[in-house]
Amino acid sequence: MCFHDIACVTLYEVKQQSRRWEFQLFVVVSLVGITLCHVYWQNYNTSWEASALPCSVPLMNAYLFSVVQSLFVILMMTDFPRREQVRGEMECIFVRPLGNMIYTWSKILGNLVLFVSVNIVVILSCLLFVHMGCVAPYRFGFYLFYVLTLSIPSFLFMTGLSLCLARLIRCRFFVLIFLLGLWVLSIVWLPYKWHGTFDFLGGGLPNLFSDVTGHVGLSNYLLHRSCYFLLGFGCLLLSVWGMRRIPNSSSRVKVYSLVGFLLILSAFVSMYAIEKSYLSVREIRSVYRDSFRHYWSETCSRVSRHEIVLQQTGDILSSCSDLTLYNPNCKVLDKLILFLNPGLHIETLLVAGKEIPFHRAGQVVEIDYALGEKDSVRLQVRYRGRIDERFSDLHLSDSIYEDSFQGNYFFPTGRRSAFVGDDYILLTPACAWYPVAIPPVNPEIPAYTGRDFTRFQLTVLHAGQKVLCSQGKAERRKDSCFFKPSNPLSGISLCGGNYELHEQRIPDLNMRFYTFKTRGNPLREVGGVRGNGIHAYLSRWIYPNKPYGWTDRDWYEKDTRTLFFMEVPLSFTTDAWQGKILTGMVEPGMVFLQEKGFGLVANGFKDETRKMAKSEYIFDCLMGCFNSPYKISFNLHPLLGMGRSVTSPYASRRLNPFRVFGLLEESGVWIQSEEYPFVGYLFDRVALNRGQYIESVSYFPPMEQHRRDSRLPYECLSGKSLYALFRDNRMRQDILYNSYLLKELELVDRISERIPLDTFFVALTDVLHPLQGLVSMDVFEQEMSSYLGKELCLKEILDDWLYTEHRQFFKVKDLCENHYPAGIVEIHKMEDFFNPTEWIELKGKVMNKGKTGGVVSVNFRGVLGEEEVLKHYSCYLEPGEAKSFYLVVEVIKNFASSAFYTGLSANEPRLFNFDVIRHEEEIKGMEAVDCIWRDIDPSEFDLADGEIIVDDKDEGFSIKDANRTWFQKWFEKPLKPRAIMGSTPSRWTPSVDIFYYGDSVRSGYFKGFGKGDYTATWRTELKMGGKYRVLARVSRYNIDGLRQLGVQNGVIYHYTVESVNGKEQISVDLDRFFQPRQWVGWVSLGEFDLPEGEVSVTLSDYDELGRDFIAVVADAVKWEKLED
Repeated sequence: MCFHDIACVTLYEVKQQSRRWEFQLFVVVSLVGITLCHVYWQNYNTSWEASALPCSVPLMNAYLFSVVQSLFVILMMTDFPRREQVRGEMECIFVRPLGNMIYTWSKILGNLVLFVSVNIVVILSCLLFVHMGCVAPYRFGFYLFYVLTLSIPSFLFMTGLSLCLARLIRCRFFVLIFLLGLWVLSIVWLPYKWHGTFDFLGGGLPNLFSDVTGHVGLSNYLLHRSCYFLLGFGCLLLSVWGMRRIPNSSSRVKVYSLVGFLLILSAFVSMYAIEKSYLSVREIRSVYRDSFRHYWSETCSRVSRHEIVLQQTGDILSSCSDLTLYNPNCKVLDKLILFLNPGLHIETLLVAGKEIPFHRAGQVVEIDYALGEKDSVRLQVRYRGRIDERFSDLHLSDSIYEDSFQGNYFFPTGRRSAFVGDDYILLTPACAWYPVAIPPVNPEIPAYTGRDFTRFQLTVLHAGQKVLCSQGKAERRKDSCFFKPSNPLSGISLCGGNYELHEQRIPDLNMRFYTFKTRGNPLREVGGVRGNGIHAYLSRWIYPNKPYGWTDRDWYEKDTRTLFFMEVPLSFTTDAWQGKILTGMVEPGMVFLQEKGFGLVANGFKDETRKMAKSEYIFDCLMGCFNSPYKISFNLHPLLGMGRSVTSPYASRRLNPFRVFGLLEESGVWIQSEEYPFVGYLFDRVALNRGQYIESVSYFPPMEQHRRDSRLPYECLSGKSLYALFRDNRMRQDILYNSYLLKELELVDRISERIPLDTFFVALTDVLHPLQGLVSMDVFEQEMSSYLGKELCLKEILDDWLYTEHRQFFKVKDLCENHYPAGIVEIHKMEDFFNPTEWIELKGKVMNKGKTGGVVSVNFRGVLGEEEVLKHYSCYLEPGEAKSFYLVVEVIKNFASSAFYTGLSANEPRLFNFDVIRHEEEIKGMEAVDCIWRDIDPSEFDLADGEIIVDDKDEGFSIKDANRTWFQKWFEKPLKPRAIMGSTPSRWTPSVDIFYYGDSVRSGYFKGFGKGDYTATWRTELKMGGKYRVLARVSRYNIDGLRQLGVQNGVIYHYTVESVNGKEQISVDLDRFFQPRQWVGWVSLGEFDLPEGEVSVTLSDYDELGRDFIAVVADAVKWEKLED
């Protein structure tokens, strides 16, 4: 082999390619495009993850370069066969005695030199223009790592594949189509399928660096990159076989081809091994779920006392647990069941001082010992081993468990649930690092997860970590640490490492932030916030909405008053789930925050200059995250996320695992029931939200929005029971949470039918206050019934509430809100300031037309004197049942609102407004009347004889869009329903709103006024000829898109009434038919002699003034037969 010839070919290729327009364009796109992309993400986008870690910018830089590089490699390498056939271009090389293999590798080496050179220049440009002006920390070593492991394997793979296909197939067009398709799929689809194994760009692999634990998944990542390195190498060897140049030795070509084939085969075997590893994890997790399903019973023991002695050597734990099990049930337990991490092997197990045989099945420990009712026994368990992290989060489906993107689409962090090492240790109840009677989560139905109350004592022997934290009073003697909580807890955690402390003291609480000693860490800035500012914030925004104070919590130590905030490695993740208030990254007395706040806030920690924000701003961001029920993640993909990161967050919404203020919401009581295991969580929630039910206007259900996410909870409950939703592990937890909230409101409505809400909540508070720990459902119901002086029948209500499938819908009519003068009342203490009061009479009728029962409610809000008047009356209607309601309320004039709500029905929208009628004359003797519900005849909801209504959902309705080409009609996407707000559309657009007419769905069509080319037509068949009154349902609310925040005047609708007798055009001036503040109603088009047969009414979009910003609305038409 002549190295001089290799260098000559390489240098010649460098010169040739550097002069080609493809390479010159590549240089421009790489330098300008990638730099501008970085500038956008670091200076014009508020996302924190793109700047949080020292590896964030280098990873994005290497990925963007690999994407651009691969595109131009495809263009340049597929042109090799043509260049080799051009006379004169390669003759100076071909005359040399080079083998085809040496020739090919020399050419590839020349291109590699060019692309690596450009990569270095792009990195330098990034250092100059990005790092100098942004908050992102800088480490050059990460750039070098990603060049070697990301950019070069991507180059070699795409180079080898392009050259191989181009030389073997010899049709550049088809090769380009295939390779460009692969390139596009590797950007938009393959990273999110099959764990990113088939994405040659590596965008779907956990590929970040933690400052504490290093790379989050180095072995898997290097194996993946090696696969594509081997694939590229093998394809290059195979490409020699397709060269037209005569080889020096045909036998060598066969050897090269065989070696190339073997390399490709080994690469695919490695890919299979990667996928097999995920499959193995799935199988093991399935075994753990089966073990739970086989052994679990709601009738189980509890742990009242637990003393743990822990010693750690490397990644091995050696522990001894001394615990007391007791049986809270009214029957004997034939066997005792404990749960322990499957990686920890039991060495000895003593029951009452005697060694008892036991059976181990995964995480389950079955002990052959009978425990009598209300009896207890002492157990001593010695166990040793490594934590098996596959046991954690068994409630998650396999796809969710394996997805470590956390919704940002570019920065997968991996998933770890425990760390055990000499320098760092992190153990939480989620990994079951000590024996428990109640598993961390019920994998079958997470909402059925129970809660235990245990007095813990933890001793850590020979602790090697500089700082070690756990719940309870802490004491350190030499190299051992002792922790003893004062009160029973549901679980205990242990966290230790090389931490530094940032402390904030406020009344009743000492907030300790333990953070890593890293640069650019916003969590370290919290120490700079003034304590009085924190207390003022909490007193204004947090404390008034929480049922408990810090000092009431079980984890609260009166001596230290400490709440721990522990910074944890990047890949540590435990998801929140529906069933307990404290889930995810929050444990009693301890909160775990991912490294540098990564994944904590979607947009924050940067000020308006895109630099690190001040301490107060960072604190505000944290407080907002700590109180929100949801965590919203933005699309951070360098290409796909541009311009979309703020506008489309809802696709990645999940329950917030960092909801710290849940610590002020979980009570010290857990109501236990074998039939309804969720009841403990239920009454925690009910006690928490009592203000929402009684005092807050947020209870009044808002008008449905057209965004799909706001309708999903209702759609999930349609035709399904809450129990069915609980069992569906594929459902997004935020949707389940919202569906549960709707059901919770329904339950309160059911209870309020028997007992006034304020009375019920006073009883609930007084009954639960003296109770502590585990309380049976029977005892709780007896106490409540005794307090209220009547049977509450909670089990009957709960059974129907849990298992009822929602198939109800309601017809509502004659909703009327009459206003009558009443008198005057002083509403302010200022002199001579009076406001008149009025009587408001609400009445209406409702019928359940569905197949299951359902709840409806009347909601009213007003002001009288200086007090707010809130009224909420609910009623349960069986299928086919009809009722009327009537109530009278006195309030200050013009300070009232009312609504009728159909709950979890199939009605859309579920909110109904009352028709407001104002009377000038006072009615003497009028007085307040609580809501009265009376049975009425269901026939009142039938159409009157001779009455016909055609709605936009009926077959007789049609619309005509003018000037639509056949191409538009065939390929244009159907319009989604939207509200009449903002700009008015140029074509008929569906809409669902409270102002439309409808049966179960109140809908219509609207568009901007035009020239009369667009029409809406209602047709029907008259069975009898005669005189008919024709009416049209019209609305003028917000028809100008809220330009004038009210009603547009001078709006005229143009109708055409048609029959076999001819046509008659009718103009309807809406100002003549509607009173002020009247938005909707039936407008008479006149009385007509109509023959038997088909008749129609057509609405035109014509407007004399050409006001296309005003909407014309097509809703419904009614024909009323008049007496002859």
